Amino acid sequence: MVVNGFEVFTADTKTGLISAFLPVAGLSWGIRLNGPGTVSVKIPTNAKEVAHLNVASVTERQKQSLGVVYEGKILECGPIVTKKFDPETGLLQVDAEGLWSLLHDRVALNWKQLLAGTKISETSIALTRMTHGSIARELVRSSIQDNPLGSLPIVLPPDIPGTRVKTYDGYEAPVLGEALTNLTQAKNGPDIRFRPEFAPKDNRYVQWLMEVGTEEKPYLSQQGDPFFWDGTVEKSGVIGFAAEETGKNLTTRAYQPGAGEGRGRRFGLAQDLGMVNVGYPWTDRVLAGMDVLGEDLLNEYAAQYITVNRGALTSWTVTVSAETAPRLGTYLPGDFARLFIPQDHPIIPGGLAPARIMAIDGDGTDQVKLTFAPVRSI
Repeated sequence: MVVNGFEVFTADTKTGLISAFLPVAGLSWGIRLNGPGTVSVKIPTNAKEVAHLNVASVTERQKQSLGVVYEGKILECGPIVTKKFDPETGLLQVDAEGLWSLLHDRVALNWKQLLAGTKISETSIALTRMTHGSIARELVRSSIQDNPLGSLPIVLPPDIPGTRVKTYDGYEAPVLGEALTNLTQAKNGPDIRFRPEFAPKDNRYVQWLMEVGTEEKPYLSQQGDPFFWDGTVEKSGVIGFAAEETGKNLTTRAYQPGAGEGRGRRFGLAQDLGMVNVGYPWTDRVLAGMDVLGEDLLNEYAAQYITVNRGALTSWTVTVSAETAPRLGTYLPGDFARLFIPQDHPIIPGGLAPARIMAIDGDGTDQVKLTFAPVRSI
């Protein structure tokens, strides 16, 4: 059932086989970079289109995934996490999260060793001569695709050789989702996304493309020129610019605690005097502890925090039309853009500004909200 160009469906999470296309009385969705997006629908259970469906079965939690399509392209799709029925309205609310959410329910283990009889505490995923992206690929292959009962319809990216070495020991029981997140947050760490699509060879199925950045180009973004939105011209598709400025996490020096106890505890350290030198007060941050021994890696995490929190941040949210070029479905989180901002905006300086899309949200109408990467004031 297509409404305003949108369709909603459910699919078997393990196989990707589409179960049903659903009528909806309400829809909201969001796409995120380096994390799971969301899909939420309200299904009118008394609608004639639902009469032939076993609604309980096609919306079964975790077993089924919920997806939203715009003009033939899947925006987001992932396991159903909650359901709620309102008997007064007859509406069944179904909420789902992108596939990345399921990886937080998996432990990064070497399944080939497990199947050969090795104890969990003695297994390890030992990776050498790899890039950060290839490390992410091997984590998914070893802990998901090598599990004969736990495989998912994920299409792995190419294996690109590099110089990095990393070991994930079974006795630490590392959570796969956290391990992937840590890779994206490492110094020069790559973007990672699981992008849903209809299987090219059989569109009755959904699959997720695992896409990773490279050492040379860690960001996942479009090929070609940045997308362009002009907020100064009528009928440009731009409905409004919102902005918020904050300096809550301004940091001069970051301390990253690592493994060890007492005087033997390891610490990572990173510092940037740029703000102090232009009149800002000195600020310290002690980050959440990590079970890491290597000081080089701890220093990388501290440096990453400094990079993200060096200056006052302005986050931009732009509401645009889905039907006006660039059309919804042609851009993704991670893509670069240029924005022409009105001269009278109270926070954002007027004129042409570069930006990067970090999140895309919608509600089944023509209006789409784009959240752009924070822009530093210094």
